[in-house]
Amino acid sequence: MKLFNNSDNFDLKQWNFLDETISNKINNDNQVKTLLDKLILVSKKIYKRIYIGASYLTIGILLLIAAFVYYELVEFDTKLKITLVFAVIGTLFSAFGFIYIYLSMRLKKNKNMGEDYQFAQYLVESNFISSTYQLFFDKYYNDNNVSDFNISIINYVAEKDIYNEEPHKCWSEKKQLEYNENLNSFSLLYKDHKLKFMINKTKKFIYEVITTDSKGNVHRTKKIDYIQSAAIFLNNDKHEDDYIGIQISKKKSKKDNYQTESIYFNNHFSINVNSSDIRGAKFLTPKYIDSFENIDSNGFNKVEIIKNYFYSDWWVFNKDKETKIINDELCALKNKNYLKIDDFKINLIKKITYDFELFTKLFSWVKNIY
Repeated sequence: MKLFNNSDNFDLKQWNFLDETISNKINNDNQVKTLLDKLILVSKKIYKRIYIGASYLTIGILLLIAAFVYYELVEFDTKLKITLVFAVIGTLFSAFGFIYIYLSMRLKKNKNMGEDYQFAQYLVESNFISSTYQLFFDKYYNDNNVSDFNISIINYVAEKDIYNEEPHKCWSEKKQLEYNENLNSFSLLYKDHKLKFMINKTKKFIYEVITTDSKGNVHRTKKIDYIQSAAIFLNNDKHEDDYIGIQISKKKSKKDNYQTESIYFNNHFSINVNSSDIRGAKFLTPKYIDSFENIDSNGFNKVEIIKNYFYSDWWVFNKDKETKIINDELCALKNKNYLKIDDFKINLIKKITYDFELFTKLFSWVKNIY
């Protein structure tokens, strides 16, 4: 199931289906319309205050510049008084500008804790979100081996875990994600085996990089990076406990590792058992090996047998100014300043398609085990 080719190119049929579905849901739910209208009204107030504040601030700065230029160029005896008038007016305009911008930020913060949360809470508790996901799944996910698809939403709003440190340790370790009941998730039965999928909260790292130039001057630069991760758990009743810890990773297989008959697999992936270990052949069946030639392995970290599950995870490192954040926690919407109903619809459509794209990717990494 390919939902889009890149971040700006969505499948038109799926987009139209979601657009129509969400529109009908809004039209048939007066409470959604009421809450959304309140959000739009507050968002417009925020932008209006920012616009007024920026205008005042711009005029104030221009007046202060004019006062300085006037004082430097004009030779009249009254230039000091006129300069002071310009400076005072410019200062007042600048002060009003800062006040308006500050008030707009306060209003935005209050909106995040008030109207945004109330809206997100209602969307979840009224099953607006889950039923839209369900309709999309029923429409476009055609797999006779899949049944009992279910959506669990614990957290209403997308939040980030913030760390005041460098991200390199977290990225190098890529600690195994826990089977977490406190995260939003998809669950289903695949060939009568339980499966669970979740997207971890995005980790935001704020840190400072200190460099020294050739003249000995010290420069401090603030950096913001993000690490995103997701995991899928597929129930294991195929292999015994002595298979626990066996994993497939994304790196070229070493000579001492078990070698498959697939040149592609051996050049791109490896399994952590030696060439004489029969478990390699039993885990890497021909069907499973062949599937690796067709998967999207971008972000692939590993497939591992842990306890009673086949586990696979996805990790992506994003620099703030290079790559936009695609996925936050599953089914959890970001706080947005909606100026019209279409803004909300677009946000939800993108979230649904991104979530299913990532789910499909991770599912493809484990489904051919059975």
